Amino acid sequence: KTMKFKINVEDLANILPLLGSSVGINVKDEGSIPLTYIYASLNAGSLELITTNKEVITKFTVQVVSADSGKFLIPYRIFTDFIKTLNEGEITIDVSIPVMKIKSSSGIVRISIFDSSIFPDILDKYQEKKSITVKMSLLRNALATTSPVQAMTVTKPTLCGTYLFFKDNYLYMVATDTFRVAILKEPHEHEDEIIWIFVICCFRGQ
Repeated sequence: KTMKFKINVEDLANILPLLGSSVGINVKDEGSIPLTYIYASLNAGSLELITTNKEVITKFTVQVVSADSGKFLIPYRIFTDFIKTLNEGEITIDVSIPVMKIKSSSGIVRISIFDSSIFPDILDKYQEKKSITVKMSLLRNALATTSPVQAMTVTKPTLCGTYLFFKDNYLYMVATDTFRVAILKEPHEHEDEIIWIFVICCFRGQ
């Protein structure tokens, strides 16, 4: 299936480094090749980009100019390195698996891509039921507060990260190394008593 869309370079340049945090660069199992790719889902005027290392899933949606739809895998490192070389402005991307053609003011570049069907089935198990917007400054403050008591040598991920949940219009973040406990409580309005719970394992020291 052939797909075509236009997108701003600066939009991609802002998103790609964030997607890189969950790319399975060092994965050694059978799924190592797909995990180094971005799962791209084009649906009319939006492009959803997803990466995962089977533990963390990162997802962003960016607006594009297109009437097409479809799914494909983009090699993260090659694509990111190329986007870094481009000036600001709009680029046109033609997708016809197994090739993606990128047209910019600098010329045309062709990149090999994969069919989306080989991506790990972790995406089938992931359902985003609710979402919430949190200021980055709040998360940074919370992680800086809780990270000193995260277990540094314990192999259990729940002790190496920060436990986050929402209740009674407050955001709570808790960390422990079994000897010490750090708790951060911040006001945050939302509709439900508990929206979601997850463990942050990849932001230590930020």
